[in-house]
Amino acid sequence: TIDNPFMGVNRQYVYARMQDMTTDARIRKAIRQAMSEQGMTQQAVADRLGVKQPSVAAVMSGSRGVIPQSLIDVLDVLGLELCICPKGSATQTTSRA
Repeated sequence: TIDNPFMGVNRQYVYARMQDMTTDARIRKAIRQAMSEQGMTQQAVADRLGVKQPSVAAVMSGSRGVIPQSLIDVLDVLGLELCICPKGSATQTTSRA
């Protein structure tokens, strides 16, 4: 299993530093930080995904895997944002009619 990528990280500091970035940039920064904290290289991630390292490099550079601006715009209108957190740690809320 993968350890908590935010263990020992001052989350308020990370959040404050990431507020001025685009959603894509924030996600890529969080991924790079988690990779670093877990000691994973792009090659290691590629191996786990079953792809070649240049594919991971393209995602990390932003030339692939870009979040559609239309999705970001809809989230913004609704007062929502995408957040990165360790699996299983997010509180999920649902509304029932």
